[in-house]
Amino acid sequence: MYAIDCELRKKEKANNPKRNIIGPRKYILYAYEKHGTNGAILALRTYNKKKRTNYTWDDVKRWIDEELQKTGDVRDDID
Repeated sequence: MYAIDCELRKKEKANNPKRNIIGPRKYILYAYEKHGTNGAILALRTYNKKKRTNYTWDDVKRWIDEELQKTGDVRDDID
């Protein structure tokens, strides 16, 4: 019975690859793209609370600046 169970688990692992877990930068930048500054602030607060991290708004502004420099956009909605 144990051997059958092991075989079934191996087949399940082969059929179901791991999910991609996104990091804080991608999570917050996605919220910024969809909902603007308010979305980024909310995503930052929820991520910090959920993962018990301490990312600051300065980190987020730096990430947004880096992403906008990659695309060549200019922003004027954040101080």
